[in-house]
Amino acid sequence: MTDENKSAKVISFINMKGGVGKTTLCVSIAECFALQGKKVLIIDADPQFNATQTFYDTDERIDFYLELVKKERTIRTIFKTYNTLISDDENTTTGDLIQNISDNLDIVLGDINIINENHSDSSQIHRIDNFIKDNHLKEKYDYILIDCPPTISIYTDASLFCSDFYILPSKIDKYSGFGTANLVNVVKQLIRKARIAVLPLGIIYTDTPKDLLEKQKNLKNDMESKLSEMYFFNNQFHTANDLKHSGKGNVATRYSRTIDNIQNICNEVSSRIQELEREKKNESTN
Repeated sequence: MTDENKSAKVISFINMKGGVGKTTLCVSIAECFALQGKKVLIIDADPQFNATQTFYDTDERIDFYLELVKKERTIRTIFKTYNTLISDDENTTTGDLIQNISDNLDIVLGDINIINENHSDSSQIHRIDNFIKDNHLKEKYDYILIDCPPTISIYTDASLFCSDFYILPSKIDKYSGFGTANLVNVVKQLIRKARIAVLPLGIIYTDTPKDLLEKQKNLKNDMESKLSEMYFFNNQFHTANDLKHSGKGNVATRYSRTIDNIQNICNEVSSRIQELEREKKNESTN
């Protein structure tokens, strides 16, 4: 059932460098918004499918996931070359592709086999956008969060093409700073060439201690000076061993040490969206 008053914000999480906490940030924000009563859909567009593994990490769920892979009820179906409109496929419906995780939280499952659908088909950049539009998902959710691959690919292009905003997670170190600066330029070029109407929400520092060392402060200042046009979130995603080693999984809302941190990030995401939408509205009226 759709809600005409809803219009989901579609946000891609992107970084070309692996190991920066991109997926952990994405799933943590998703679960945090869901716990706040927002309807959230995660689309796992990363062939490494780490977002999917976050929620399908028990023997029972793994078996269920493998059955869904066999039935092609994953992101792969969206990118199949014979599909252009998912809702028109007689064998596949929205319900087949969207799996429920918990109250208010759903997911389109990732699939390593998506790499077999990377063809020179110009329609592929429209696939996620078509899936969202054909199934009226913006009217069903408050947020649609897309976990992108750590590379520039057709899956990244398709994610950005359908997104309203994108977030760049980045560590504060020499190599991450260099990669983030390059990625910002690559995304700018893609947006310009493909005429994509997506705005940067900003850069969120990940895996940071609560008190930065002097060297980290210098690296942080250097990155922000080089990317002065970008918004840097005031709230950083702090280091927490629980997320890496506990049996509860890498979702920040599940731990007392990190729940306040992720709630503050979610509040800033909401505020940042409102700020950009006000700016866009003012520009259109002037």
